[in-house]
Amino acid sequence: MSIYLDITKTAEMTMQAGNKALYLQMMNQMGIHIPATIVVNYPALWVDFCDVDSAKNIILKYVKDNYGNTYEFMIRSSYSKEDSQNVSFAGKFLSVHIYNLDDIPQAIQSVWESADGNWSNMGVV
Repeated sequence: MSIYLDITKTAEMTMQAGNKALYLQMMNQMGIHIPATIVVNYPALWVDFCDVDSAKNIILKYVKDNYGNTYEFMIRSSYSKEDSQNVSFAGKFLSVHIYNLDDIPQAIQSVWESADGNWSNMGVV
């Protein structure tokens, strides 16, 4: 299991990162333009082989290597309880708008913390 998946660069589907990530990926595959999107899979899936700080650094390195010229990012939750056919829960969890790549690890941590301790089943986009 990988820590992240760049859904705008692969056809591989991720079912382990929440509904927002899944629907963004489906729209991308239908040819609907979405911004470059990297999905961080549920930590519960990878925390046994990679600690959280290492994971955040791996993600930061990937973003710098592939999107280093981008000056603005939005770090958002992608939770299985969000964006379902029955409820949206829009705005329930934190979204962090950043302008500095080095702020990505802290932004990811802040989004996870907005889940009130149940972050192990929250993806991040």
